[in-house]
Parts: sequence; C-alpha cells; structure tokens
Amino acid sequence: MAPVFSKPDLKPYADAYIRHRPNIQRVLNLGFAVWTIGGTYWALQAKPKNAGQGRGSSRRSKKGEANAAGDSSKPKRVQIDALFYQRLKALLRIVIPGIRSREAMLLVMHSSLLVFRTAISIYVAKLDGRVVGSLVRAQPVPFLLNILRWLLVAIPATWCNSWLSYVQSKLALAYRTRLTEKAMELYLGGVGSQDKIYYKL
Repeated sequence: MAPVFSKPDLKPYADAYIRHRPNIQRVLNLGFAVWTIGGTYWALQAKPKNAGQGRGSSRRSKKGEANAAGDSSKPKRVQIDALFYQRLKALLRIVIPGIRSREAMLLVMHSSLLVFRTAISIYVAKLDGRVVGSLVRAQPVPFLLNILRWLLVAIPATWCNSWLSYVQSKLALAYRTRLTEKAMELYLGGVGSQDKIYYKL
C-alpha cells in the first residue's frame, strides 16, 4: 500500500520552503543559467559529423539511403551544431556589417518597438481586469473611467503596431538587399574587378 502523506507531515517542508524561498529561487535560477550556458558551449564545441568515415558511417549512410524512399515525405530536421553557428555568424556579418550601419539601427528600433508593445499589452491586460472588476462590483464611474483609459491606450497601441510592421518590412528588405549584393559580388566581382564570371546561353 502506497504511503499517504497528511497535511501535518508536509507542513514542516512547506514552512521551510516559505522561509528559504528567495534562496531556493536564486539556486534554481543559477542552475538554469549554468545549464543554458553549458548547453550552448557544448553545442558550439561539437564537431559536425562527416559522412563516409569508417564502416559504421558507411552502413548508416546506406541504411539512410534505403529508408529515404519511405521517409521522403517527412521534413528534414535541422541540426543546431557548430556548423550551424558558423553559418549563422557568416550571415549576420553580411546583413549587419557594423554597429553604426543602417541595418543595425533598424534592428534596434524593431527591438525597442517590441518592448514597447509588450508593455502596452501588459497594461491593457491589467486594464481589462479593472474593467471586469468594476462591472462585477456595479461601479459605474470606475467602469466608465477604465473604458476611457482603454480607448485612449488604443492610440499608442495602433501607432506601435503600424510602426512595427513598417520597420519589419524595411529590415527584411535591407537584409535581402545585402545578401543579393554579396551574391552578385561573389559571382560577378566588385566594381572595376577583372575577375568577372559570365555564362553563355
């Protein structure tokens, strides 16, 4: 028969948790931070696996080719390893060439608008609770005041959403422009370069 815990048995543990709650939360937060940093570090240090090394890898590759026909409909999973971080770093260097670049300023503006919209969302959630509370308690004056605040906060919320969409589209266009210019430079060379590559149709 499984042991049954009564309330008096759990009361000392609950009291100890309440007394040491800040310290316990600090330890949990520190452990989570260490786990996150350690996992990221090991992912960066991991070496990408090369196919075709040894008998085991060849057997696995053959088995993968045999199962490819049956699993062709399944999407291929992306591995987050050192190679992924290297490619991401190379792409970030292309799309954001410097801190004072136009793309960096757009990214800072986009992040600031996201923070501002989050603050507005939190305020609107609290305001909704006040509206419902005043309605339940049958308080007409606080209810009308909260409705007026709710209508007024819609002005900065609409402005923030419009600017967020605009900055996001401008940021995407700037990133695509940088990537296209880099690809054209690699294939056709820079301005005045003699090492140009042309294809005859």
